[in-house]
Amino acid sequence: MTNNKSNGIALEAGDQSVLMLHGLGASSLELTRLAKDFHEQGFSVRAPDIQGYCFGTPQESWQSWIDQAQAHFWEMRKQYETVSVVGVSMGATIGMMLAARETFTSLVVLSAALSYDGWAIPWYQFLINWTAWIPFSSRYEYKEREPFGIKNDETRAMIKRMMKSSH
Repeated sequence: MTNNKSNGIALEAGDQSVLMLHGLGASSLELTRLAKDFHEQGFSVRAPDIQGYCFGTPQESWQSWIDQAQAHFWEMRKQYETVSVVGVSMGATIGMMLAARETFTSLVVLSAALSYDGWAIPWYQFLINWTAWIPFSSRYEYKEREPFGIKNDETRAMIKRMMKSSH
């Protein structure tokens, strides 16, 4: 298995393949378990780290993210009989945008943000746009706290336990 910032995850199996797209600000690491599950079922798996979208890379436009995903799709289409796309969170949204451009075997959309209701967003969030003008604002850290933007009580409790154990 290949897994580093430059190439993400690459698992070879058969002629059926899965292109996996991680969430915004994450990396292919978040897809490791699911990628291994697909691989055990006989799928070749690619989970690229999208530049400008991946944690630790300079920001790029959302169009660039889709273009990069499309380039990975084209590369896989040349090599495999079928290509399915799996996206998590914003990766799911990129997968849907890719589906508007390309035809592939299947699309799996996991935890896609289709709209925001704002229930966990603080009233002062409009001030965030002004932080670029404040000296030393780049040193500010936002510590995520409950409810973590998660409405489901059981899932929220699980996230809370993970946050306490430094995961």
